[in-house]
Amino acid sequence: MCLAKSYTNFSGKAQDILWKLHLRHGHKNFVDVARQYNLPLPATIPACSSCVMGKAHSHPHLGGNFDRAVRVGQGFHADFKGPFQVPTPQGQLYLLIIVDDFTKRVFGYLLKSQEEWLLVWESFVARIEAELGSKTVVSWLLTDNGSVFRSNAMQLFCFKRGFSSVLVLLVLNGWTGLLSEVFAPSPIWC
Repeated sequence: MCLAKSYTNFSGKAQDILWKLHLRHGHKNFVDVARQYNLPLPATIPACSSCVMGKAHSHPHLGGNFDRAVRVGQGFHADFKGPFQVPTPQGQLYLLIIVDDFTKRVFGYLLKSQEEWLLVWESFVARIEAELGSKTVVSWLLTDNGSVFRSNAMQLFCFKRGFSSVLVLLVLNGWTGLLSEVFAPSPIWC
């Protein structure tokens, strides 16, 4: 069965037809397209820049003196998404994501307002300490520069719990690097 005949509007060499079919099929790999349409495969398979970029690996963006967590529960990343245009049936408008830096375990919370952050964070820290069986598990928190993360109540809580510091990074679009992977698709951040 030769389906390529249905593409009579393609003129030119088989490689040009293969390229156009690759694009038309949403960047399907050239070998499969050639096999599907009984086209000869060129000696050198063309390189599609979009396919190369799509398969590229992301590299860590944090550099300098930033030390990653070396144990479970040592450090966390946190950020809000919202407010959403349509609330949940319970009235929540925000999604809070907390990610363990060591295991990349994701914790999601639906909240009615960002003001609920401190209550959620206090119960979250208690939960992590109970799961791991230690009172001094959490050492740091990495967030964007949101006001709820910088509040005096938050700073006081962290001081009482013995956090060495609350890391606050100013990120251009408001996302920390790890969380930009969680909230896909996301804009490019620095």
